[in-house]
Amino acid sequence: MNKSKIYIILLSVLLVIQTIALVLSNLYYNDKKFKKFVDKEIFSKLEISSKLKKTNGNNNIQINEIQSYRIYGNVDDDNLSQVKFENNKLYFLATKVNSKNQNLGDIWIFKTDTDGTIIKETIIGEKNVNEVANGFDIHEENVYVAGEIKKGKNSELWIIKLTNLSIEWDIVVKSKEINTSPILKRLSNGDLIVAFSTKNINTNAISLGVFRITKEGEITNIQIFIGSNRETPLYIIELTNGDYWIVGDSKSYGFGETDIFVLSFDKNGEVKWFKVLGTKFAESPSYVTQLEDGILISTLGKHFSLLKLNLEGNVETVRIYLNGNISSTFKLGTNILSTGTIFDPYSPNNIFVFESDINMNLLWEEFFSFNYDETPYSIFANKNFIYVVGTSYNDKTLRDIWLVKLKKLTNVVLTNSISNLILKEIEINQTNVGNEIITNIPISATNKTVFEIDSVYSLPKSLKERFEREIKENQKSKYKKTKSKTSKKNY
Repeated sequence: MNKSKIYIILLSVLLVIQTIALVLSNLYYNDKKFKKFVDKEIFSKLEISSKLKKTNGNNNIQINEIQSYRIYGNVDDDNLSQVKFENNKLYFLATKVNSKNQNLGDIWIFKTDTDGTIIKETIIGEKNVNEVANGFDIHEENVYVAGEIKKGKNSELWIIKLTNLSIEWDIVVKSKEINTSPILKRLSNGDLIVAFSTKNINTNAISLGVFRITKEGEITNIQIFIGSNRETPLYIIELTNGDYWIVGDSKSYGFGETDIFVLSFDKNGEVKWFKVLGTKFAESPSYVTQLEDGILISTLGKHFSLLKLNLEGNVETVRIYLNGNISSTFKLGTNILSTGTIFDPYSPNNIFVFESDINMNLLWEEFFSFNYDETPYSIFANKNFIYVVGTSYNDKTLRDIWLVKLKKLTNVVLTNSISNLILKEIEINQTNVGNEIITNIPISATNKTVFEIDSVYSLPKSLKERFEREIKENQKSKYKKTKSKTSKKNY
């Protein structure tokens, strides 16, 4: 009898616990405020950093400790475009959208120290004009920005050079059709390479455009690679021999919905080859990291995560990360750091960070959740710290930018563990695109049929002087023709 009562009491207690767990689980996944409270006050304290077991015992080791967490932004919608880590400073490029002013955007650039404190910032944009930031590069105190000036359905390219975050010169590339998605890279010789998507060559396709701005500020021509659908450049890298590659996604030449293209130029700007790689599924580069013997491309696809290409642009290895999408990679010495979003919607964490050796063998991985509705964009590191950057969303301040600084506490190598980063047996199709698709368009002050060069602030000195000479020569030529016609009439 006593045993029966004990069983009944135990069953009742278990039923109560089960009911409470069910109610709390329902609240957690359906009530945003409750979920945020649990994540912040419970999970973040219990799991502030994941732990790994020592391979020679049962003691737990903490790999990374959260050193600081900062949020940048205000009530505007702050859309992060790109982040760079240079000379122990973090540079952020974003678009600040003013919801009270017709949702018009301005370009926002700021830099911080390694603790995340803003050192300097600037906002670029004209009143009542919509500007969008796309990409940038840094050399010493110079910042080069690629953006768009949007006017209705049309958009113009905007290339800006800043010194100490003050505008030195700018170039606007105008046309009658759309120009979008500009990116740029400063080469070691001082020239800028600009790549963009354009719809300006008597076709419905959005083609790839590429041009070079010399260190003196000259533009002589724009190359258009005419596809049948759409090409979007995403990254430009420079190899140690002076060659440079443009990497992006293609809908024109490939095998699935979208594929990866790699366009190779020599140091003189001559095209070496144009390759498209992909599967029957959709893939697009999420990040490109340069290695000594090639490049590492990460994708957000679920069928594969990492693609290593050699210096000839051929596939060497394909890997998949089982826990989620890899959004960014970073080479630190001989190792690779990666971050991204976890697949599991029921996990209390939504961000992963892992380190692997150069052959992509996993060394350690940890999982984090810093705030609500977070997306990691980039990861950087030095000897002692790891920096993870992303965006988060909140109903009051809309989209904001966050920076987390992690302190590396120890160097732990995972052994006797199942790696979530594995080789993927998948066939990557490849095709070579011929040079016959290239159209070359000269740039001058008097040739405005396809592209017109203008400025909001001031053109580079060299380009400005050439344009002034061309305009004067054109006026002289017209004057001579007019005078000649007048003389004939008088005769």
